[in-house]
Amino acid sequence: MDDRYATLRDSMDENLRNAYDKYVDHIVRGCSPFEAALRVHIRPEDAPQWVRFAESDEYVIARKKVVLEAMNPSTEWSANTAIMHLLRLVENPLEKGSTKLNAIKELNVLLGITTVDAEGRTRRNEMSWEDVLRLAREKKAAGERVH
Repeated sequence: MDDRYATLRDSMDENLRNAYDKYVDHIVRGCSPFEAALRVHIRPEDAPQWVRFAESDEYVIARKKVVLEAMNPSTEWSANTAIMHLLRLVENPLEKGSTKLNAIKELNVLLGITTVDAEGRTRRNEMSWEDVLRLAREKKAAGERVH
């Protein structure tokens, strides 16, 4: 951590620092700036202006850099995380139908319900759910990455 970041952190109001820390954590986990602001309890009508201030604040800029450098994508993302985010898209009433359909297709592949052949066509998987789970456990035990 560089000295400038530490100085900025130590000189800030504790409540603002905590809000900015949580805001950055939400941002690096994939929230939009507006959603991240709402998650740190910024009122919706104040969020656009708060985000403009936050995104131009030296502390937030430095904190993003520190957090991103410390991230390990293999521990931050998993099949369960992907499923959760895809389900959000499917269940979001504000998403377009095409977005929902694409999320459903990805979920079906991820869960082993369908497979994609060499030509990119989606086909129903002939394996049972138990077979898919058994195959995933075998791959994991062999040290292979399970998608």
